[in-house]
Amino acid sequence: MSVQRFQSTGVDVASLQMLVEAGLTASSPSWPMFVDITLTDDSLLPDLILAMEKEFWSFVASAPTTLLPSLTTTEVEIDFGTKPVTDARFTIAIPEALPTSKITVALSGKTATGRTPGDAEWDGFSFGANPGTGSITLYVTCTSGSVVGKRVVAVTVNNL
Repeated sequence: MSVQRFQSTGVDVASLQMLVEAGLTASSPSWPMFVDITLTDDSLLPDLILAMEKEFWSFVASAPTTLLPSLTTTEVEIDFGTKPVTDARFTIAIPEALPTSKITVALSGKTATGRTPGDAEWDGFSFGANPGTGSITLYVTCTSGSVVGKRVVAVTVNNL
């Protein structure tokens, strides 16, 4: 089993035209574009390279040593406890987090355990985050007074 990296070598203009005709908007992504593919059988690499070349991708490396940039969102349930508080700090394990990550946090639309659907919409929060390797420290201030119980937050880690 190994990871193989490919780089886009072009855009299939006919495919983009079909998107536009279907009422979709085609835009230019940032270049170069890369993709990593995990092979369970390394003997299939020559066939994979040929198939990818037909789709405008060129082979770059086997077992690349650097991670591709990523943007991931994870929903996490946080618990303020049973005593009303106006601020709290949480350590959240997020494997994609790096000290250089850009972190965005917002309330999720999901209902937390033991809560009534939609009750979090009455809460106002200010979020701050300090990224580390494999985790973040989340700082939360309730701007609408005090808060108790659980809430679900969406944490986006940007490593682009």
